[in-house]
Amino acid sequence: MQIALALALFGVATTPSDIPILDRLSVAPVAVYSLRRMRAAYAGFCVRVRRSSDSFERNIGFIGNVIDVADLLAWVGAGDGFVVTKHDHSVNGFNATQSNAAFQPRIVSAGVLNIVNSRSSLSFDGTNHFMLVNSTFTARSVITVLNALDAGGVFKEFNGIFGSSGSTSNVWIATSGGTLVRSLQQSGVFGIARTNGANDSAFSCQFAPLASLKVLSTVGTTALSDTGWHLGQDRANVGRRWQGNISELVAFSSELSTADRQLLERDQGTYYGITVA
Repeated sequence: MQIALALALFGVATTPSDIPILDRLSVAPVAVYSLRRMRAAYAGFCVRVRRSSDSFERNIGFIGNVIDVADLLAWVGAGDGFVVTKHDHSVNGFNATQSNAAFQPRIVSAGVLNIVNSRSSLSFDGTNHFMLVNSTFTARSVITVLNALDAGGVFKEFNGIFGSSGSTSNVWIATSGGTLVRSLQQSGVFGIARTNGANDSAFSCQFAPLASLKVLSTVGTTALSDTGWHLGQDRANVGRRWQGNISELVAFSSELSTADRQLLERDQGTYYGITVA
């Protein structure tokens, strides 16, 4: 609202769709990991990438509000590109990093951008890939866009999406009980999970087609303050890593209002070509 008013004072017409989605919510996110700019005030880089040809690293910025694909592909060349740092687009600077080359998720393969639903995405191999946010913060709501590509459509025992180094804070998929989404909780109390806007404790990406992206919205029963958050891994459990693509993840320290949650889910559905209830 403040951005729209400021633009209007300078004679620039605006509509809600002109304003990045996170500037339209009533609460600010605690951490934002995306390959599009989701806050107008964010002026940093999109992502830091290592190229396979010589292992050089370089920051890649934006063209408009999306990652500068032309610059990325020209710099990576015919080889592969791996993500060293996924810059946090909130005001907190909680960047997700991975210094070990073997553990870095892929964004370019043999000179070709990793694309899902016509949008760039990070590919996690389910064995090595994950990123670490070496900071302490409180999270309660996590809304993400992702798919799952486990061989045969069968999840491993646990697949971590976003979890801390501690024993409790985690968003994961568990096969016991039918691929349940565990929302920032380790055991009995899972909180609330929604798939593509509909109440759904079972993450429906196990149904064909597996390659399709889903909007997964989760909220824990309590806000959990923890450190060492893992993107693409179940807490500090090495054998529980995500296999598939994570296109976007936004964390909040509180439970979103229904209006804010639905606004974000609808925006993600529109941008990523997902039908949201």
